[in-house]
Amino acid sequence: DWRIKESPFVNRKARIILLKDPEQFAEAEYYVRQVQARVHQVRQSNEEGGHFWPRILIYQTGWLAVLSIIALITTVNGAAFVGWIAFLLGVPPASASVGWAVLFISTLAWGGIGGATAAMWSLYYHISVQRDYEPIENLWYYTQPLIGMVLGGIVFLIMGSGFLIVQATPTAGDAAIGARLVPAVIAVIAGFRQTVVLDMIERIVGLIAPTPKEPDSGASTGELSI
Repeated sequence: DWRIKESPFVNRKARIILLKDPEQFAEAEYYVRQVQARVHQVRQSNEEGGHFWPRILIYQTGWLAVLSIIALITTVNGAAFVGWIAFLLGVPPASASVGWAVLFISTLAWGGIGGATAAMWSLYYHISVQRDYEPIENLWYYTQPLIGMVLGGIVFLIMGSGFLIVQATPTAGDAAIGARLVPAVIAVIAGFRQTVVLDMIERIVGLIAPTPKEPDSGASTGELSI
């Protein structure tokens, strides 16, 4: 018993078909094969998932811990981190360049957190809920924190360029933490739900280079459109 909810229903449906119309053997066999395929999928998911999920979970947890520390420091604008960034850039700590650099690193970290969270949720869902885990998807799990960071950087560029109307100007002080949380939230969403950034990019491309509308076929041929 592999705890497949669909199996009893499908088997019962196959038996009903055979009892009512024995000539429909092919259809009944089709439903039985569905059950067999699902049982094989669950068995493979249990075996392969049990082998891979611990290392994937450890990998994602490591990323989540490191990125959480970076996100916390950059979001609260830690003085030591700001001083280190100012030293690397060769500018005073109060310079606007430092503020932008801290905001950029913050969106990278929060985007990576979103990506790692998405990978961990997907791992749980496919192993414990759907039970359809496939080892070929391991590359997706391992790259999610990195892809989330990239998308967080893209969010920073979109906000900094003014295409997304939010407060993206780096400011200092406790009152500015709320303003810095807005880019962080958007970066997390971008890392967790990557289609959000793709939709933003498509809209921006549409503003910069609008797709030319196709001419009306009726007007081009001199025919009236009804």
